[in-house]
Amino acid sequence: TSSSKISSNLSYAAAVRNDNNERKEKLVQIVNSKPRTIYANPDSAATGNYGNEWPGEESKHEAIVDTCANGSEMSSTKTKELLITELPKEVKKAHEFPTMKRNLLSVPLLCDTDYVCAFCKDEVFVIKNSAKLTQYLEAETSILTGSRDYSTNLWDVPVGTTAVKHRTKMTMHAK
Repeated sequence: TSSSKISSNLSYAAAVRNDNNERKEKLVQIVNSKPRTIYANPDSAATGNYGNEWPGEESKHEAIVDTCANGSEMSSTKTKELLITELPKEVKKAHEFPTMKRNLLSVPLLCDTDYVCAFCKDEVFVIKNSAKLTQYLEAETSILTGSRDYSTNLWDVPVGTTAVKHRTKMTMHAK
């Protein structure tokens, strides 16, 4: 049965039974809604899972105010629990902020619960850490390494210095 047939039949049944408009609208909305994929961007600077819309069960709202990189503040309007069974409870909490355009998945939260986030050219992997994975990573030759600064919850990777370049004064000698 096609969704348009179901929609027609529900609309007709609602009209015939004189159901109120609210119920009719809800039925049509349910029939016409199509599942869609909601994405998140893993972010090493995100202190929590923040975004505009998260899939999952709405939970008791724990309002938070977050300061953005530009110094402005935003307030959450909903708290949800993500339906990703493999993740521990502390990583499943997601806050919705209506002003955000993208969902940010917190890399620090994942790493704090013993997951590894590996970013490649075309893919990203979130993997439960294991002794085997740790041994493999330690055996590889690193190009850049850094450490976590727990006061900011970010990773610091040295990329160079600001050493002052000295210019030598050239003098011309007349003959």
